[in-house]
Amino acid sequence: MIPFFRANRRRPVSVAHIAAGCALVAASLTAPAARAAGEALRVCGDPGNMPLSTIKGEGYENRIAEVIAAAMGTHVQYFWRPSIERGLTRQTFDTGDCDLFMNLPAGYERVLSTTPLYRSTFVLVYREDSGIRIDSLDAEVLRTKRVGVFQHSAIREALHNRGVRNVVIHHISHDADLKPELQPSQQVRDVIEGRLDIAAIWGPFAGWFKTQQKAPITLQPTNRMDDETPMEFSMAIGVRRTDGARKDRIEAALRQEKDKIRQVLVDFGVPLVRCDDCLVNGDLPSHGPYDPNIARERRLRESRAGVADTPPDQKVDRARVEQWLAAGANIQSELGNAVVAGDVPRIEFLFAKGARPDKLDPQGYGPAHYAAMNAKPELLPVLVSRKVDLNRPDADGWSPIAHAVLRNDPVTIKAFVSAKADADRVNAAGKSPLAIAIEGGKTEAAIALIEAGARIDRPMGEAGLTPLMLASGFGNRPLVEAILKRGVDVNAVNRARLSALMIAAANERPEIVERLLAGGARRDLADDSGKTALDIARANGARRSVERLEAAGAASVDPATGKRSRGS
Repeated sequence: MIPFFRANRRRPVSVAHIAAGCALVAASLTAPAARAAGEALRVCGDPGNMPLSTIKGEGYENRIAEVIAAAMGTHVQYFWRPSIERGLTRQTFDTGDCDLFMNLPAGYERVLSTTPLYRSTFVLVYREDSGIRIDSLDAEVLRTKRVGVFQHSAIREALHNRGVRNVVIHHISHDADLKPELQPSQQVRDVIEGRLDIAAIWGPFAGWFKTQQKAPITLQPTNRMDDETPMEFSMAIGVRRTDGARKDRIEAALRQEKDKIRQVLVDFGVPLVRCDDCLVNGDLPSHGPYDPNIARERRLRESRAGVADTPPDQKVDRARVEQWLAAGANIQSELGNAVVAGDVPRIEFLFAKGARPDKLDPQGYGPAHYAAMNAKPELLPVLVSRKVDLNRPDADGWSPIAHAVLRNDPVTIKAFVSAKADADRVNAAGKSPLAIAIEGGKTEAAIALIEAGARIDRPMGEAGLTPLMLASGFGNRPLVEAILKRGVDVNAVNRARLSALMIAAANERPEIVERLLAGGARRDLADDSGKTALDIARANGARRSVERLEAAGAASVDPATGKRSRGS
């Protein structure tokens, strides 16, 4: 599967490293568990999508699946289905025909994702002897040459936003295994053979031609050419959202066979982008975080100017929706699609046709979740007018605000809170949106929640850590400042009597130690084993934190009396 530009990317969050040395570190995953005799690694495979996957087992997804299966002491068994977005999990996981997808965007909302295997990018492909050189998506050559694009792709959206209309569209196919010319990678072959001048395509499709077929082509990464539309994606293995044990076994196998997996990707010429949290890191520079406000501002500008347009093959009118519903489409799914498109008339039409504001679609989401995860706060008035519950959890127990947090989207968060959504609604694991934001490094989202009135005194999770403890452990100075400004108790402790100062010291966060001390943190507090922040810092070898704590202790001694002041 290639990354659809509508795919949402949920990144896992963890407090595993928050209190290293304080008996709060989560146990590491074990080695691959022994599998029952004869139990196969059941893979949902695309039968015709080289170089990713084929029914003959020739793609790099196939090769990686074999590596994983061997590490787990089993074999691969495939259920073949084209990897098109509609019905992707409904016709695979829900029917029990297979257990994992090999190549989905990490955090794809419909599955539980493993640690990302690698990160890659869309590229522009042209012949080395063509005389073409492109260093920007604004290059004039993109408006004068024949440019191939895939029907649902990030780079098509980016080019369309720049007014590039001279495109040759490769449409989704259901039988590309029988007709290889219908596979997305065909556009690279069209460039090689002169039928296209440029292919704007997912990088792994082109890398295969460059490395294994020695094609005389140039691959120009596009991930740093646009600040609005993400064009680099971390790719992971997806399992059912309830299948955490299987995910753990697969991840253990991935760690064990990391070098073999890297070699497969290199052999297939996959363009590898820098990704510190991926199994295989790359050399291509990464774009870094994308700001959802940029896309939102463009949509609003176009809407006010009346110039917003959509490619003809992407337009959905009432007749088309009626046709889909008559053919058996799920009306709740169509409501979600309308929210993703920001199409208010279509939303109203579907409500009139019987879509329910209180019902989740087969993927486990309601309209409010789609508005939050796609940065569409402008739709809240119509959703509220239809009595959509802005707090209803999705099938995994995540509130709409939690999805906005995952996007690090302060505008949507504040809009939901203004519309009376609960900023403190916990998920199925007992984590509030603020905890999710802090653990996931979503600083803008966390500050937005704090400014919107989210509780900062509530202990979170089994360890009972407060937001200040979490922010201190992660060394997030802006969050620590925002929380302290709200007047929180800097000396609050959790069940193990750990304070924010102890956690900052344990994790060698000297700048946070210094700020907490300035805010009134007490050095003399002891945890339930009698250790102070200084004791913990020494035990952890946190040298700079020790220095700050010792300096604070010396400064608190009254030179006239030789006595320590309170709080020393």
